[in-house]
Amino acid sequence: MDLEPGLYTLNADSAQGSGIALVETYGIEAMGLGSTIDLAASNGPSSDFTILNAALEETGLSSILDGPGPFTLFAPTDEAFLASFSEADLAELLAEDADRDEDLQTLTGILMYHVVGGNIPSTALVTGTNTVKALTGVNFNVQVGPDGVTAQNGNVIETDISSSNGVIHVVDAVLAPFGIGSELKMGSAANSFTILSAALEATNLTEVLDAEGPYTLFAPDDAAFLKMFTSEELTELLADDADKEEDLAALASILQYHVIGSQILSTDLTQGTVSVPALTGLGLNVTLDENGVMVQGAKVTSADKITPNGVIHTIDSIIAPYGIGSTLDAGGSSESFTILDAALKATGLDAVLNGEGSFTLFAPNDAAFLDVFSMEEIAELVADDADKEADLAALVDILTYHVIGTEIKSTDLAEGVNRAPSLNGKDLYVTRNGDSVSVQMGDVILANIITSNGVIHGVDKILAPYALGTTVTTDGLDDSFSILGAALSATGLDTALDGNGSFTLFAPTDEAFLKVFTSEELAELLADDADMEADLAALAEILSYHVVPTQVLSTDLIEGLNPAPTLTGTNLYVTLEGTAASVQGVEISTTDILASNGVIHVTEGILFPYGVGSTIITNGLNESFEILGAALSAANLVDTLDAAASYTLFAPTDAAFLKAFTPEQLEELLADDADKEADIAALTGILLYHVLDTKILSTDLALGTNSVQALSEQQLDVVVGAAGVTAQNANVFEFDILAGNGVIHVVDEVLAP
Repeated sequence: MDLEPGLYTLNADSAQGSGIALVETYGIEAMGLGSTIDLAASNGPSSDFTILNAALEETGLSSILDGPGPFTLFAPTDEAFLASFSEADLAELLAEDADRDEDLQTLTGILMYHVVGGNIPSTALVTGTNTVKALTGVNFNVQVGPDGVTAQNGNVIETDISSSNGVIHVVDAVLAPFGIGSELKMGSAANSFTILSAALEATNLTEVLDAEGPYTLFAPDDAAFLKMFTSEELTELLADDADKEEDLAALASILQYHVIGSQILSTDLTQGTVSVPALTGLGLNVTLDENGVMVQGAKVTSADKITPNGVIHTIDSIIAPYGIGSTLDAGGSSESFTILDAALKATGLDAVLNGEGSFTLFAPNDAAFLDVFSMEEIAELVADDADKEADLAALVDILTYHVIGTEIKSTDLAEGVNRAPSLNGKDLYVTRNGDSVSVQMGDVILANIITSNGVIHGVDKILAPYALGTTVTTDGLDDSFSILGAALSATGLDTALDGNGSFTLFAPTDEAFLKVFTSEELAELLADDADMEADLAALAEILSYHVVPTQVLSTDLIEGLNPAPTLTGTNLYVTLEGTAASVQGVEISTTDILASNGVIHVTEGILFPYGVGSTIITNGLNESFEILGAALSAANLVDTLDAAASYTLFAPTDAAFLKAFTPEQLEELLADDADKEADIAALTGILLYHVLDTKILSTDLALGTNSVQALSEQQLDVVVGAAGVTAQNANVFEFDILAGNGVIHVVDEVLAP
């Protein structure tokens, strides 16, 4: 019953009896919390609340606390304020200056943390922890124990000062909310997180999680730790022993994987899976479905414990990062990789990509697969049918080309083209252009999905290795091949080397070209001028001599000399000595750069075919020509037969010489003795009878007798008949061994006029 001020008579009952009472009422205004503090502050210098009152007045909170309420105010004394702030700091917070708005906002936040939106007298508190929510929305804890009552970090020194709209409890400290780290240690649920709190303290992460943040902590309770570790193992992890540093580093990595560097409430989640980076950089997959919230394989059992610097979600298991294989299966990306995931599982590569090692996966999204294959073709590739083995082998070859055996983030890439070998041995070419990254012909549309054993980059194309021509013209190799690339393009050989077939390219570097040609000469060779056709024909001849029409890896070479026919038909001679390889005497500096249709070996010089003389003394042919080589050298005919001319040599094998001469006679012919001059003259005459001063291939010979003149100026008859080919008295049994300046035919006798 509310009465206006005045004099009233009332019927009254008491223990002594009934009667009429005379009552006078006065107009005394009921005081809310704000006015109660103001009244207390006005009691003079001895008041305990002058600072609090001034702060409430300046921020406008005094009038709010006189509102309907109800409120509970934990009121810091002046002494409490001066324990947290200097007088100068307080004066600055309350001053009318340039940053007044910012100061008052800060002060409002501090004061509102002391106000609870409800009337909580001391009699409403239970023994133990009482969690209440301040007007800031952040919880704090009121502990009731045998030694008294505490509110967060302050002692309650007086309780239950009543007002019309609530109650005041006096505290001896300005209350400060706990950060995530301290909340686990001293907060309302501290008893459930003794192991986690001890682990955070030991690894110095408590202080990190009390910092500004914001953070989200997925907090394994004690039961979660004891699922993974025994008590003895936990004791060992935290022990101050010889391997303490290693143990704490491992523990810190586990704990940091439970922390996200932003605040994510359960209400922020939508149905499905989202991947968010933990403090370790690895992705965490958080899933919301009809069963609740899961983080990796752990269930969130209690969500949204808000702290000033973030939020804590309790989980029932310790979470571990996924490897690359499982990351795709878990989803959580803005792109869909269901086809790739199925392909990896079908081939068993998901297990490989979850294993030990470090990997980079360029992951084609579903749209990329459907650009190349229909759904029926994809189903056929993974079907358990008669050609399953062949299908999966083909699929493995495609998929392993998308994997590099080391971790490469986009930030690790140099500007331009970066070459890296894939798991199938062929190189990938990754190009960074500012903030854009492409690989082969695909664009990276989603970069740096970090996993426990590497990184995933989403791409919009299925990747295919470059063929030889494109590999060189891409210019992504360690050495520069801009001249070779331009020369291949100008002559059309880049297209030939991208075609069907299998090739080996001995690739001269730019430096190798500049050893032979000046820049002006190269410009002239490639110029669109009157002699362009002749220049490009000459260039094509040079380049074709660097190509073998089959794949020859360094591992295919045998120790010593390895002849190989080039696109020109003339042999190259590759020499292996231990681990060192050379070709035509030119060093091979890098071997086995694989392309889709062959292999590239890098050379430090331009290759030129041997002349007829050097071809013989190189001794890389199928037959042995040691005696012929020694004879040509002794007669000084090697240089003659290497000259810029055109020759045909009928080359007797060692066996042919030993039919005509005994070893002693041969030794005498080559001996450095008194009749050396006469012997060499005779030997020269014999040898010159085996040489023609023109190039005659077997296809140039007519049926019947072909009479030609030898360099000895004697007639030599080459007869083509049904039984074969003869040259004078000898059978020709191997034809058309091309040299740089002619051709060699092998004969089984020393020719006699």
